[in-house]
Amino acid sequence: MNVPSDYPELKVPFKSPYEVVGWRIMNLARYCFSFLPRFGFVRSPPRRPNGVSVIVRSCNDEWIEPSLRSIRDFADEIIVVDVSTDDT
Repeated sequence: MNVPSDYPELKVPFKSPYEVVGWRIMNLARYCFSFLPRFGFVRSPPRRPNGVSVIVRSCNDEWIEPSLRSIRDFADEIIVVDVSTDDT
């Protein structure tokens, strides 16, 4: 079959049938291992309480300090991404 040259080449995620079989075996193993804690073969991972994370993007912002103070009471984690080019 002739494909016109203006169509992009198709990308196939697997290069050989062996990769497909390996992928299926890996997924089957994951599925089976997920039942081990339910049957008592391994302990379940410890539960962590849910928290609130806040990401603040800042660029040349002189109001960053009051902004962070306003969210510190309800956020468990504050991540500041600062790409300032001046002294702020």
